[in-house]
Amino acid sequence: MKKFLQSLCGTLLFLAFYCAFGNAGEGLTFAWSSPNMSNQFQVTLRDCVKKYCEEAGIRMLEADARGDAPN
Repeated sequence: MKKFLQSLCGTLLFLAFYCAFGNAGEGLTFAWSSPNMSNQFQVTLRDCVKKYCEEAGIRMLEADARGDAPN
């Protein structure tokens, strides 16, 4: 779980940095993959990221593995 949170923080930090200093909204796409969207923690994280992407004009792709690692 610690590595997952570190990866998540790193990804969100990159997204925030790019939006602040990059060409945000000009063809940028952010992909979000969740291990299981029936978990409220995962839903909350996705909702926060989705809201941020909408405000920044970034296209967001979503995927739900539904607890199945190969997906």
